[in-house]
Amino acid sequence: MIKEKHKISVIINTLNEEKNIEKCLKTVEWANDVVIVDMHSDDATVEIAKKYTKNIYYFERAGYSEPARQFALDRTQNEWVLLVDADELIPKDLSLILIKIAEENRCDAVRMPRLNYLFGELIKHTGYGPENFQLRFFKKSKLSIRPRIHRFLVPADDAVITDLSYKDIKTGIVHFESDCIASFLEKLNRYTSIEAAQVNELDENNKPLRKRRGKPYVLFIAAKTFFNKYISRKGYLDGWRGFYLSIFAAFYKTAVFAKIDEYASSGNVESVHNKYDLTAQEIIRGYSE
Repeated sequence: MIKEKHKISVIINTLNEEKNIEKCLKTVEWANDVVIVDMHSDDATVEIAKKYTKNIYYFERAGYSEPARQFALDRTQNEWVLLVDADELIPKDLSLILIKIAEENRCDAVRMPRLNYLFGELIKHTGYGPENFQLRFFKKSKLSIRPRIHRFLVPADDAVITDLSYKDIKTGIVHFESDCIASFLEKLNRYTSIEAAQVNELDENNKPLRKRRGKPYVLFIAAKTFFNKYISRKGYLDGWRGFYLSIFAAFYKTAVFAKIDEYASSGNVESVHNKYDLTAQEIIRGYSE
């Protein structure tokens, strides 16, 4: 039973998370401000969340959470904010560490280990183990959020960032990322499409965020990624999971480059369908001649 609430805001973005949201919320009851931003779930996510917080807001679906992060941050009450995904848990030992950091005000942001469960087991290597640090706890005056997939938190230049040391599973975020390969690949497909589409956007210097690359470069990056995951990060110690996760990581890079080329040469799906329609009409006209 949580006896004391602390002046810390928790942000959770949701979309059809009825299997996870209650377990997640039970591990952040020590915070006095829990903000849920839901992308119009069509399951029981919101009904379950209402048992734990009244601060529930809605945001249009975007295929990923990042566009709604700043929207959620703007609705928090406290200076210190913890960002948690619905499929994550905050162990009690980690919560006590975070509470102490906020009370002592000894830094502006905290990076902490995240323990990833994939395909039914805790992954200890392959870049998904305790070295998978996440910046999730911060003063909102010292950080901004951009609506980009991956690395969406941007600390201020003068922000003091602390890295928490990993002791055991109780001192890191517990993440139930994927229960099967099918769901992992579905997410990979969705995320690579989003990342490739963002290439058309410009950075603060009005330059493309990523350039198109030749086939030798793509092959090099794929091989380098596999080597990094499987050899350098000891993915081989994670057995068959480490092997396939290393392949999937290499494929992720390859898929992004492939979709960049696809968008550049063929346009979006609608333009491809229009081309197919024109081809079909030519073939059909042959029957009237």
